This record gives sequence, structure tokens and C-alpha cells, in this order.
Amino acid sequence: MNVVDETIHLLDYVKIVRKRLFLFLLLLCVVSAVGLFIGHNQPKKFTATATIKINPVYEETALDVYQQRYFRDNYWLATEFELIKSDKVLEKVIAEATINGVNLEQYYSQKNTPTLLKNICQSLHVEYSSVVGIVNFFKSNDSKDKGKILSDKEIAQIKKRNLVKRLRSMINIKTDNETRFVAIQITAIESPKEAQVLTNALVKAYGNYKVESKLAVINEGLSVLRTQVEERDALVTQLKSKVNAVREKYKLTFMQDQVVAQSNVNEVERLKTELAEARIELAIHQQTLEKINKMTEPELEEALGVIITDSQGYLKLKNELNESVIEYELLRIDLGENHQKIKRAQKRMKALRKQMDDRLAGVKSGFKLQYEKAKARVDQITVELDAMTSKYSGVNARHVQEFNTAVTELKAAQLHLAELRDKLRKEEINIEIPRSGVTVSGEAVLPLRPSSPNFIRSSVISLFFAFAISLGVVFFLEYLNTSIKSIDELEKVTNIQSLTTVPQKTPIFFQEESPTKFHEETYRILYTNLSFVSSVREESRVVAFTSSGAGEGKSTTSANFGYIASKAGKNVLIIDADLHRPVQHSMTEGETEIDNLGLIDLLTNNAQIDDVIVKGLHDNLSHIYAGVNFSRFAGLINSVALKTAFEELRERFELIIIDCPPILGVNDSALIASLADDVILVVKDHGYPSKNISRAMQILASSGANVVGTVFNNAKATSDYYGTYYYTASKKS
Repeated sequence: MNVVDETIHLLDYVKIVRKRLFLFLLLLCVVSAVGLFIGHNQPKKFTATATIKINPVYEETALDVYQQRYFRDNYWLATEFELIKSDKVLEKVIAEATINGVNLEQYYSQKNTPTLLKNICQSLHVEYSSVVGIVNFFKSNDSKDKGKILSDKEIAQIKKRNLVKRLRSMINIKTDNETRFVAIQITAIESPKEAQVLTNALVKAYGNYKVESKLAVINEGLSVLRTQVEERDALVTQLKSKVNAVREKYKLTFMQDQVVAQSNVNEVERLKTELAEARIELAIHQQTLEKINKMTEPELEEALGVIITDSQGYLKLKNELNESVIEYELLRIDLGENHQKIKRAQKRMKALRKQMDDRLAGVKSGFKLQYEKAKARVDQITVELDAMTSKYSGVNARHVQEFNTAVTELKAAQLHLAELRDKLRKEEINIEIPRSGVTVSGEAVLPLRPSSPNFIRSSVISLFFAFAISLGVVFFLEYLNTSIKSIDELEKVTNIQSLTTVPQKTPIFFQEESPTKFHEETYRILYTNLSFVSSVREESRVVAFTSSGAGEGKSTTSANFGYIASKAGKNVLIIDADLHRPVQHSMTEGETEIDNLGLIDLLTNNAQIDDVIVKGLHDNLSHIYAGVNFSRFAGLINSVALKTAFEELRERFELIIIDCPPILGVNDSALIASLADDVILVVKDHGYPSKNISRAMQILASSGANVVGTVFNNAKATSDYYGTYYYTASKKS
């Protein structure tokens, strides 16, 4: 069994288009023309563009519940786009915009907007009203709302809603994801001024709407804030009255509106203890200061390490002074008093001595300062003790606690009231600041050229869709066509080899004075291949040609094959066994009716073999036609009579060719095929569906016929057939 390569190449698709090239080109031209016609008649549209920058930062309002901080998310710009096209913004555009001195409602009621249908009717010189009347005639009236009367207010609302929808359909918004710049576009039909006016009006309405929305939130917050200030002010007044009542109740007239600690009741004892400790500390500092003042400088230097814990600096200076003295004495031995080194050494000793004196003076000043601080602390504690003794003697701790609670509540209420008043002042100033909802970076200008239709773009789109539709139709028809389209497909369906390929427009050789070599060669290939696959080699053999259905070319193939075999020197007999539609007599004799005896007469014993054999026009070629009584042949063909006839004919002819009827629907073909040595199935290119071919092969197999191959008939001759190229090239040469 042959293995068929099922890979589909680009050339296979090209072949499909070439098979239906006329249909492809026709659809391409028609669809392109329709597309260009529709594109040419599209109404002119003008687009105006305004560029704005949307600032996403929200202002903080007075109350925490209304505070909003911007955070960028994936839905922010989409939300703003929907806000631009919202009903409230578009209603502001309708209320404020004017074109040619009239509002939008009047403008659109007066405007005669061209449509595609109007332009097409105008191009075809057809009355538009007539077309609309025909369309309305076929419309159903069942869905119409009858008997309902709308009020003027409802009618106005419907008009406004329709106008809002119309404006929304005209808006297109574009943005750059990397920036906050937004391009707002409005497209108007046949009116560049309309596009410009509406675009600028939309930008203004959107900005005003954002400002009004923000101010509404701020005013609402201010209203709530004023209410809270009034409530808090009343609470402060109430708490002040409460503090005064507690003071009068417990006779605490000496206390101010300040919190008194619970420990103030026993403050006197604590201050007495602190005063005693402060006096002891003062005495210590006084004794130390007196001792230091009585010490000489050497005694102070010796005691410096005990008096001051951090005396390393002074000792370092003393060591440096001793070293300087030694250095000075050594220099005096060798140098005079006026020498520069002697003078520098003296100067250094004086500087170190001064630093040491300053350090000792600082120590004395430090102890004096400590003494003064201790004395001041004793004086302060003494004053506080005298004041607390006169103020809190005899005061009850529970009364102080109640007073402190009232004062604490008052202070908290006053603090909250101050904060609220501060916020209120800030928001009242903030609301007076001029603001804008958006920043307009580019206003819409009057468009000078229409944005559509674009002739080049519409032409390219039309050609693209025309090509796609044409290609789709061709491939769809090819998909629906399940007939045999190639030799590979034929061999795959029949599971046997193809003996030859007969091209289109192959003539009947009997009717040609000199058939072309190319057409003859296809049948010579059939003759040669048959000799290789035939079950009979040297003996006389019977070859039957049949097909799955009528019109596949089996009769022409039988006649031309007999012609080629006779030219090869074989004694050939062609039998027309298609008793339903015999045609062999018309191919050889050129007659449409049979006037001589034939196969039916032989099978019915009305004639002998010699009576039915007709000598052909060519040498070595004879015919047995169907006979004159072929219309009443039913039941006449039987295997015994045919077998007897074939045995006698084998003795007279080397090759017997039988033109059998189609396999499907006629029993004669299977009977004749079972008696033939070789059976060849003729299949027409793009003929019957492949399932018919498979069914015919099953019938032949069940009848015991020896099917040796197929003939691919009426094939479109392309350059992939070697014979076409070979003979064409030879003619040119």
C-alpha cells in the first residue's frame, strides 16, 4: 500500500485559488467596488481635540470624615473618563453651549445631518423619502405604544436624554499612561465649528463640575464644622459654670481655674523636708568656700585633687610649666638674656602661669556659684513653704479632687473648641481661593480637514476585506466540495494506484484527423501501466472501464484507449455495455441513433457474433454497439450469456474493451466487471463526492472484480504535469 504524504503546502492553497480564479477575481472586484462606494459616500466627519491635565490631588476638608488623600490606582483615569461622559457634565454642556447663536436643542432640530443612506441615495439619484417609506412599510406596528399621551415635561426629558446619548457617542478620550494629560475629542458630521464649540464646552463643563463638586463637599464640611463649634462653645460655658459652682460650694475661692495635684494637701511637710536638706547642702558649700578662700596658692594646688575630681587639666599645665622652667635654666647657661630662645621660654612660662592662675580663679568662682545656687534654693523653698502653709492648711482632699475633675473637663473642651475654630478659619479662607477643576494645555481649534472618510485608508480596508472575503468564499466552497481533487487524494480514497491522468479538453480521437501528441501520450501511459499491473500477460484479455456515476468520462476513455491500443498493433474490440445510455456509436459513426445489431441482440440470441461486430474506421479496431433494442434490456444481461460471448470473442481479438455502465444504481456493471480480467475505475476531477468513489470500490470488491487502477480524468493541466511542460517546451523549441 502506498503511503500518501498528507502535508499541505502553500502551493496547495495556490492551486485552490487557481481552480476558482474567476470566482475569486469576481468577488474581489465586487466587494472592493462596494467597499469603495460605501467609503466614498460616508458623511464627512470633523474632529476637534482639546488637551487638558487632570490634577488628582484632593483638598482636605474640615472634618476628618471628609478628609481624602489621593492614591493612584488602576481605575483612577477610567473613572475620570466616565465622569467626563457622565449625564451631569453633558447636561451642563447642553445648557451652556451655543452654536450659531442657538442652543444645542434648537441647533440639532434644525440640522439636516447627512447619513450613509442619504449619500448613497443621492449618488444613485434615488429619492431618499421613497426608500424610507419602503423600509417603514415592512416595519411591524405591534411594538408601537398606542394610546399613551406624554406630557410636555416627559417629552422634554426624552429629548434631553436623546441629546445626551448623541453627545456621548461623539466623544472620544485618549491618554498617555505615563502622564496625566488627556486628549478630549469630539467628532461632528459636516460641521467643523460644531466639533470645536462642543469640545471647548465639554472641557469647561467638566472643569466647572469638578470645582462645584469639591466646593459642595467643602460647604457641607463647613456646615457640620460650624454646628460642632456652636455645640462645643455651649459645652465650654456649661463647664465653666460647673467649676465656679464647685469653688463656691467648698469655699475654694483662692484657687484659679488650674488643676491642683492631690499631693498639694500635704505639700507643707514635703517642703519642710526639702528645706532642711537644702540648708545642710548650703552649709557644706559655705564651709568649702571659706576654706578655699583661706588657702594659699601652693596649698590650693595640693588640695586641688581632693576638691576637684577632674583636675588632670591643671596638673598637665603644672607639668608643662616645670618643663619650661628647666628648659629656661638650661638655655641661660649657654645663651644671653636677650637671645630669642630665652625670650620665647620666658614668654611660654608666663603664659602657662597665667593659665594656671585662671584655672585656680575658675575653681574659686565655681565653688562660689555652687554656694549661691544652694542659698537661692533655700530662699525659694522658704517662700513656697510660707505660701502653701497659708493656702492649704485645713483643705479637704476630696474637695480638691472634685475641683480638679471639673477643671480637667473644662480645659479639654476649651482645647477642642480652639482646634475647631482654627479649622473653621482655614476652610473659610480656603473656599475663597480661586480654583479650576482642570488645567487646559491646548484648546480645541477649528478643524480644517475632515478626519473621515480617509480615501486611502478606506481603499486599503476595502481591498483587505475584499481579499479576505473572496479568499474565504473560495476556501469555503472548496471545503464543501468533497469530490476528488488530486491524484494523491484519489489513491488515498481507492487505496490503489492511478494509471494515468487525462487532462481537460481531451478530444475523442475518432473524431480528430490527427490528435495531439500530448493527449495521445496520456493514453499511451495508461496502455503501458496496464501491461504492468494486468493479471493477464500474453493471452487475450478483457478490460472493463467503469465509474461511480454518469458523466465521468468512462466512454471517452474506453474509446480513446481502444484507439491507442489499435495503433500499437493490437487487434482491439470495443463493446458498448452501457445499455442505459450507449454513446460509442456516436463517437465512431457520428450518429445519434443506432441502426445496426448490437450486444442486446447477441444476448437475446437474435444475432450471431459476426452479425454484431462492426469494423471500425481504423485498422485493428472493431466495435460491438449496444443494439437497437437497448430500451428493453431489463434482465437480459446474465453471467452465463456474457461468459459464453467473452470466450468466443477472446479467440478473435487480443484486447477486448468494455464500456460498462456506472457502478452505483446499476447492477450490470458489477456483473460485467466480475467477468473481466481487469477493471479500471474512471474518476473525474472535481466530480462526484469521495464517498461515492469509496462505495463504488466496495461494490467492485464485493463482486470479485479485479480493479487494477484508476484514471484521473478531466484534470486541470498545470505546470506540475511533466507532459504539459515537455510538449509545450518542445513546440516552442
